[in-house]
Amino acid sequence: MNIVDFPRRAQRSLYESATQAYAAKVAGRARAVYRTGNINFPGLSDLDLLVVPSCRRADNAQYFSALHRLPAPYHHILLHDPFVIPAEQKAVLRYTTHRNLQLLAGEDVFADVAFVDTAAEDWCKLLEGYCSYAAFVKSVASSGQVRGRRLVPKASSLRFSLRQMDALSGSSYAPEYERIIDEMRGRYYASDPVPTLLTMWEVFNDAYRTLESWLSMLLPLEHGEAVDDFIRRLFCGRAYFKNLSSEYVLARSADIDEYYEAVARLHIPYGQIFFWEAHYVRAHKHEQSGLANVLYRIKYKIERALTPAPAI
Repeated sequence: MNIVDFPRRAQRSLYESATQAYAAKVAGRARAVYRTGNINFPGLSDLDLLVVPSCRRADNAQYFSALHRLPAPYHHILLHDPFVIPAEQKAVLRYTTHRNLQLLAGEDVFADVAFVDTAAEDWCKLLEGYCSYAAFVKSVASSGQVRGRRLVPKASSLRFSLRQMDALSGSSYAPEYERIIDEMRGRYYASDPVPTLLTMWEVFNDAYRTLESWLSMLLPLEHGEAVDDFIRRLFCGRAYFKNLSSEYVLARSADIDEYYEAVARLHIPYGQIFFWEAHYVRAHKHEQSGLANVLYRIKYKIERALTPAPAI
């Protein structure tokens, strides 16, 4: 297995600077800007931002993109653009794990959102997460290489699916997995990164296969059907799983479909807070025209070039 795209060292102050810079850049079109997630391992942790746009503009795709708005020294802590939730879709936050939002600018539009804490919701999150991990494993298998910057957050976040598996099955797989992954993250910069990342991949892949095997035994798969294909059928209402209420699954999927449509209406093709790999057979993303994409990218590239580099 070939390792590419290694994580780089970063000071915690770089995250703070990037957070403040982004909030300042987009505040003019945002009802709210938040930071979410944790930065327990600077350089290995990526920066997660969430924005609530206030208007529909043709260049929103570039305007709200952290990679288009922030200068290059910030880019190695950005694995993806900010999450986007339209104000009228704020209730979908209840289906996520983003409970510890730090308001950076604007009004706290999510203050009255009540999160769903049920076994049905735990199942949905677990199945969605599995689809994301399955897509990652397939991409590694097809390319023959692991991107280190992608592997570390994927390996770290798998703990949440393992916790859900433990809660639903009575197993206790997650604690030891978390200990091993966090130990590797803690010594990453003090050791040779190649064997560390290779070992992390092996630990992650073994845990993923355990999750896959457990789901394969529980789900009523058709002959030769992959687990992630069944999950997508389930979310479309074309499959049944005895542990999940079909009414709940369909109502939740309808809410998520409306959310995707609302993000697309804002002319933003990214930022979906739900795993695309679990919903792409139903959901819709905005596609910016080729000419508009080129022109707006040039506009914001010029602006980015004129932005002073962070003094970190």
